Amino acid sequence: MNSSAWDKFRKQQATEREQLQRLLRGMHGLLAKCRTTAPTEIELSALAALLHSFYTGVENIFKRVAV
Repeated sequence: MNSSAWDKFRKQQATEREQLQRLLRGMHGLLAKCRTTAPTEIELSALAALLHSFYTGVENIFKRVAV
């Protein structure tokens, strides 16, 4: 991998990690609430969307590593 490709890869990884962190920060309140009380149907849907988005972000990182 040449220097330019490596720099592009590092920037993509940093961006993806930043988006994952932002996702978790934005859902911190809901995650904390659901640790103490059972989630409502809407909260359950939100948690499912969070899990899907997080998994997709991790998958994107692995795809870039594979390439």
